[in-house]
Amino acid sequence: MTRVLVAGVAALLALGCGRLGFDARASGDGSPGDGDGSDGPPLDAAPPGAACMHAPVTGPAIYVSPSGTDSNAGTSASPVATVTRAHALAANNSTIVVRAGTYANEPGNEISIDKTNIRLISEQPYAARVPRISCDACNGLTVEQFEITGSSVSCMQVSFGLNVTIRDNIIHGCAQAGVRIAGDVTGTLVESNVIYDSVNALVHVNQNSNVNVRDNVIFESTPGGTFPMIWLEGIVSSTFSGNVVFNGRRDTMQYGNVALGDVSNVVIENNLFGPHQAAATIDGAIGLDDSSGTASIRFNTFRGPFNGVAFGTSRKGGLMGGATFTITHNIFVSPTNTTQLFSDSTSASPDGFVLDRNLYWNPPSGAFVETASSLGPGDDTRALVMDPAVVAAGAQTPPVWMPGSQMFAGGSTNACDLRTRLITALAVVPSSSPAVGRSLAPPPAFDIRGNARPAAATLGAFEP
Repeated sequence: MTRVLVAGVAALLALGCGRLGFDARASGDGSPGDGDGSDGPPLDAAPPGAACMHAPVTGPAIYVSPSGTDSNAGTSASPVATVTRAHALAANNSTIVVRAGTYANEPGNEISIDKTNIRLISEQPYAARVPRISCDACNGLTVEQFEITGSSVSCMQVSFGLNVTIRDNIIHGCAQAGVRIAGDVTGTLVESNVIYDSVNALVHVNQNSNVNVRDNVIFESTPGGTFPMIWLEGIVSSTFSGNVVFNGRRDTMQYGNVALGDVSNVVIENNLFGPHQAAATIDGAIGLDDSSGTASIRFNTFRGPFNGVAFGTSRKGGLMGGATFTITHNIFVSPTNTTQLFSDSTSASPDGFVLDRNLYWNPPSGAFVETASSLGPGDDTRALVMDPAVVAAGAQTPPVWMPGSQMFAGGSTNACDLRTRLITALAVVPSSSPAVGRSLAPPPAFDIRGNARPAAATLGAFEP
């Protein structure tokens, strides 16, 4: 897969921040690469692009404004009032530009897109507020810069779609999932969004869908439901990479923080998971949901607490069939001493989990608890048991969006800057960390920030 960085913005690309009026994202054909420049498995995430930079509007465009009227022509000078009307007027290969304001009069309280190559963009970042956007067998839809909130179902839904991009939006306050992708969806990218506060999963992928979820900030400011924060229920040939998933406040009851269902050729890498609220009951960092298939879970940082049945892996959701979930080169670290088992699986029946070359730390003295029969660090023959010296996590204000001041709580003004700030606050390990240079297998080409990794890479998501 070809990766091109636009000259002159290398520093901004390293942070994934800023708006320069064009799309300086890493380019490619949309398929996951394997880190050596070629396409195909084993999967490897691309570096973070400048996803908060957006291309100028060119070509045919329909304009929408709260001050418009649906009988208007939809020009810049004569906008329509609803996005639904703009979609009716738009030909394939068009842009719909939505001006600042709240769009509470969309029919059915949603915007449904079923055309080809529609770019739907908020003219001012996060200033157009809509309740729900759905793709129903659409092809080539791009959704950029919206605040999507208040739906009585899922806020962002892709059903049977092709080549959909959901980039740099704020998605929150959803009665079901924040983002749901289901129905043999292919070629879809969920990138650099801020997703928080949904009753169901914050990100839910199902029904043999191919989707790359990267560089998002995912959290909760209020107690969630009983589903996992990340629910990979039916996902194929996909990556989940570079995401910051933290401040969980739900009682999952089963599944785990990240739940694996029917997965095939999936890579979960370079993510920061945690820390979560101590009062939440999150059953393990990684859990099962009638699981089968293959996944590589590598070079992630898992920061507790995960105050459920087990700290690391949970089997409560159960296996449906054969599974191999290789958990390798990760950091598992608890903030305080925990007496939890690392896993409620057994060494004799590990439920598809394979532990290899992870770093484990349960302060003040060493490894997580395991019994003679339970799966744990003792089953990881290349384990490291030592303090990785991950940066101390101070009190984090949930970075909810504040429309009145056009910023996130804590001060960031765009999703990319927020993600960078959270990585600095929660994922950094120093160059003196015993995790540095300890990899025993080829790492991803880049770390969570998009910095190149050396051959002898650091365990976890962050490369100092």
